[in-house]
Amino acid sequence: MKIWHFGSTSHARLATCHPKLQAVVNRALDLSLVDITVVSGYRSPAEQAALYAQGRTEPGNIVTHVDGYKRKSRHNYDPALAVDLAPYKAGKGIVWSDEVAWNQIRQAMVRAADELGVALEWGGAWTRFVDKPHWQLKGTPSRLLRGVGQ
Repeated sequence: MKIWHFGSTSHARLATCHPKLQAVVNRALDLSLVDITVVSGYRSPAEQAALYAQGRTEPGNIVTHVDGYKRKSRHNYDPALAVDLAPYKAGKGIVWSDEVAWNQIRQAMVRAADELGVALEWGGAWTRFVDKPHWQLKGTPSRLLRGVGQ
């Protein structure tokens, strides 16, 4: 029996992602012990540039090192080769500080990717810039996008 279901916003965001990434995230939701929300799928270069401005020329924390123009994020491909996920609690929304919930998402994503034979990279394992919400397909964008959407 399915415990969690994506809302319409999460569905719409996930629909902008590569089919393999969609399959992994949907399977992870089935496996997860916590509810998951899709924070971001595809981002236009302008949306990426606005995120890049955070902590630089705009208020907020630095959340990316990729501007969307000089350097593309995996979110900037169509379909997106990256997705941002976060733990969600009814009545509270996204719970950024719940380490147990982040670990549950990580476990569900790793297991789902393994079951489906999809190679993923998790931003939470990065050492230079830890990005817990970020999951991306491994491989070159040109190879990953070959034959998709045709």
